[in-house]
Amino acid sequence: MFYFSKNDLFVIDYDLYDPKETHQGQGMIELYNEVNSKGEGLLELEYHSPCKKLEPGQSLTAKVQWSLIKYEGSTEQEEQIEFINKKYFNRNYNN
Repeated sequence: MFYFSKNDLFVIDYDLYDPKETHQGQGMIELYNEVNSKGEGLLELEYHSPCKKLEPGQSLTAKVQWSLIKYEGSTEQEEQIEFINKKYFNRNYNN
């Protein structure tokens, strides 16, 4: 999950799992964005691990890595997507 804010890129990297394992009424990821009349806002980015019934002695592990990356590019969506693709997926769609 990626989010640009001014000169930063916020990244939440997580393991994918079968969507059937998502808790009822939730999604694997959830985004909430609230802005008041003054233009002040709150953005909430949530990752939910799989929901499984565990027996005594069992465990469940969910790995999540949060990163804040310096970004000095423009606010143009195309340039931001290109930055993500090069940095995280080694893709260059211009060649």
